[in-house]
Amino acid sequence: MKSTTTKEIVKRFYDTKKPGNNEWQSMLADGVTFKGTGMPSLQGKKSVIEITDDLLSRLESSEIKQMLVEGDTACVLNNYHMVLSNGEKFVLETSEIVGVRNGKIDSFDVYFDTAAFQKYFLPPCTAGLNVQ
Repeated sequence: MKSTTTKEIVKRFYDTKKPGNNEWQSMLADGVTFKGTGMPSLQGKKSVIEITDDLLSRLESSEIKQMLVEGDTACVLNNYHMVLSNGEKFVLETSEIVGVRNGKIDSFDVYFDTAAFQKYFLPPCTAGLNVQ
């Protein structure tokens, strides 16, 4: 019986990580870790599902631009095509280092342009400024 490769597991994960499809959740290890640029580190399947569901609530589509695999680690260059509640659209480009152990995804390190992310996801910081 052929074992599933890291590339197959990671590709299947991204192929199923779509709004309304929860198959990707079963591919996460119970102790999965998540680290993101400018974000708190998370540990545990429940926490990673919650942050991913938040992303998926704004997702129109996504595409893998490139995937490099070495052993149990994949580097995925991904574009997330997002739609905000006001209808505005943008593309969040990410580099994601994905670790696979025992057939499950057990780690994510996600890197992206924080200025672009903040422009769309965070309100402008005006505390202490004389804004008129």
